[in-house]
Amino acid sequence: MTMDNLLVNQALEIIPQGYRLPLILFYREEKSTREVAALIGLNENATRQRIARARAMLKEQVAAMVET
Repeated sequence: MTMDNLLVNQALEIIPQGYRLPLILFYREEKSTREVAALIGLNENATRQRIARARAMLKEQVAAMVET
């Protein structure tokens, strides 16, 4: 595992499950927002919002980890 992957995985662990799962399903499992929405029981718009918020959280976490 590369240092980048390790950093992202550590940052993902900090993100709340309700945001982490949609992000993982969308990016790592390559599911569409429609598929993710069906899997987690939200509408597609709410799912897109969760993915966007999770992405912002991940960015903040990675930045904080790199700075320390």
